[in-house]
Amino acid sequence: MHAMNAVLMRVLAALSVGLLACGGDGVDAPRQAPPSDCPGVDERLQPLYALLDAGELAHLQRAMAVSVPEDARRDVVDAGLRLVRRFEPGTFEDLAGQIEAADRPGFVNALAGALRLLASDGPGAPYPAALRTLRGALASCDGAPTLAVLADLLEDDALLRALIEVLADGGLSDALADLAIDDVRGREALRLLLRNLLVTASSPDFDVRVLIDLLGFIVDLDAPPWPDLVAGVERFLAPGPALDAVQGLLLCLLDVDPDANLGPPLFDLLTADAVDLEAALDGLPPSGEPVVPLSLIRVLTTSLRFLADDAEARRALVAVSLVLLREDVAPGVLSDAAALLEADVLGDILRLLAILATRSCAP
Repeated sequence: MHAMNAVLMRVLAALSVGLLACGGDGVDAPRQAPPSDCPGVDERLQPLYALLDAGELAHLQRAMAVSVPEDARRDVVDAGLRLVRRFEPGTFEDLAGQIEAADRPGFVNALAGALRLLASDGPGAPYPAALRTLRGALASCDGAPTLAVLADLLEDDALLRALIEVLADGGLSDALADLAIDDVRGREALRLLLRNLLVTASSPDFDVRVLIDLLGFIVDLDAPPWPDLVAGVERFLAPGPALDAVQGLLLCLLDVDPDANLGPPLFDLLTADAVDLEAALDGLPPSGEPVVPLSLIRVLTTSLRFLADDAEARRALVAVSLVLLREDVAPGVLSDAAALLEADVLGDILRLLAILATRSCAP
């Protein structure tokens, strides 16, 4: 365990040289990789160093070095160490191999396109009202129940498959483009529906049918692939903890954002040509096989449940997120995140996590 922590701290120190440290305002400080007796770590960091040297991550670099307070950075590092200790040896071995073999440019392009849409390319970019809503929700809403429900959702393969099939179908995008409520169309019509959902959540009779009925305003729920999703949602959100968590989140959002300002960016993400969900989600595994690799599910659910259980880790992540979602910070950070995806650096970073989580210095 001590050896693993030493490796992780060396990696974090390396990232800090590029992301957190540097010269004074407007001054480029030289960066050198830290000495290492673990060649796999430094090798995996080289693509990230190359991006930093080229100035491709300047906004993210400045945000972490200047905007995020030092104590917040320290708390996030501490939370990261605690999370790494949650993983059993070998957790990342299968995932690392799948990353090596994966060829999903459509997914990467869609995610990068979504980030750029929110940062600068969308009709309402950078969506300042939505950013205020997200910051308010992070500061006010109880994240633990929502995180636990997300973990449960990821482990429900039937519901996850139905959701992915709906997003890959393309019909939702077309239906949203044609959505009309009275004289209101498109983006504003979706905002009205979301506001109605938030208000309805305050009723003691709130149940899953409210969600399904509102969805029926947008699409024909009797037409494939929607019946499988409806059945899965009805099962998943039967009376119990999951439904209570969803209702609690909606009530908090109503308090934080009574105007449903998340509606416009959600509409743009689901209808924009730059976010090609059909290409991103094409080629699902056949029925009977997990729709998402089990190794990835384990990593995601372990992380979500760690955050749900660890209040200090949630506070640390919220503190950093509140800074990164500021209107003067978020556009640049989102653009840099898109650059990371487009540069195909994510695979090296994840393979580096495999080195750490398997307690070894060899990839």
